[in-house]
Amino acid sequence: QIPETAKRYNITTILRLAHFLAQCAHESGNFKWVVEFASGKAYEGRKDLGNTQAGDGVRFKGRGYIQLTGRANYGVFSQFIGEDCVAQPDLVATKYPLASAAFFFNRKVTLQITYCPLN
Repeated sequence: QIPETAKRYNITTILRLAHFLAQCAHESGNFKWVVEFASGKAYEGRKDLGNTQAGDGVRFKGRGYIQLTGRANYGVFSQFIGEDCVAQPDLVATKYPLASAAFFFNRKVTLQITYCPLN
């Protein structure tokens, strides 16, 4: 699953793959945890995450290997993947833990590698 996911989400250099896998391993306890331990209450009302409705903080707490968080991120991921993870947030943890992590990594990581002898 990793080679296909890496290709689909443009994680195509050795350095980017190492960074992605290390980030996933770190945030998921070496790929054991796919749901954030905290309740998500701290995210309640966080407009920067798109949490605009009562209960959004808990409903859209971190899931997946890189902890996709917030109504807005779940919405964008849902559009990309073609399945409604806003209506069914647990899909991020149960069906898409790797895909959601790769999606988020590809969209948000700003590390630009212009030269690396390992490429």
